Amino acid sequence: MTENSSSKRFGYSPAIPIVIPARLNSSRLPGKLILNRTGCPLIAYSIRIARHAARVSDGIIPNVIVASDSDLLIDFAMEEDVETFQSREQHLSGTSRVVEFIDDLARSEILNLAGVIILQADQVGLDPLHLVRVARLLKGKNGEEYMITLSSSLDSLPIKKQLDPHVVKVLVGPDRRVFDFSRDLQLLSKRQTKIMDSTIEMHVGVYGYTGSSLKKISKYGISDRAAQESLEQLSALETDIKVLSLAIPYSAQLLSINTIEDYEHFVEVTANK
Repeated sequence: MTENSSSKRFGYSPAIPIVIPARLNSSRLPGKLILNRTGCPLIAYSIRIARHAARVSDGIIPNVIVASDSDLLIDFAMEEDVETFQSREQHLSGTSRVVEFIDDLARSEILNLAGVIILQADQVGLDPLHLVRVARLLKGKNGEEYMITLSSSLDSLPIKKQLDPHVVKVLVGPDRRVFDFSRDLQLLSKRQTKIMDSTIEMHVGVYGYTGSSLKKISKYGISDRAAQESLEQLSALETDIKVLSLAIPYSAQLLSINTIEDYEHFVEVTANK
């Protein structure tokens, strides 16, 4: 476990670190973050994306932290030269793991945070510049209750994949305001008929919280529907946090790794690069 005592770790101006919550025993594909048929464990990809974003962010993203209950994942993260936080084992979501990390910080450190970006550990194909976009928008919303996320074209996926509950969908209005998240395309399609000029898009596993919105999530916890659908982002909507989604170009590698078939595809794409 890396020490969390430095009051200067986030600098003197409001900063937005990237935190990657990671657990070894994923419910859909246990041990996926240590799968290694590409020359490095899967978790290394999201860490390297986050590190790249920090390097090109002009100081807005000062550092990257992996929060995990697994000694093995902590060791992998330290090999990638990022900070680590040893969390409790039992958490309902990645966000609750990050909230534990925030609660552990010294008061002086918390005051230096404008927000936090949560990057899913299996998000292996994201352009780091999209994380910088999220950070810049969060900085502009400092003091307000906002969550910023990312989404891309759902229509670019085959119909079978669009219907796949592993692919999370998001209902976005014309001003990029998010109205709903769901694994059920049919449910969102019904809601879409009531919201003019809205689109259903593929959600990408990035959650940027302003400091005030993270405090609110920490206070109210995971909502019933969020727990039922296993979608932590629903808690933001259900506590009246404003959610915006930045549109990004579609890429097949934006899909998170949820099944062994997803990983096989990732290995194939990586080998052909």
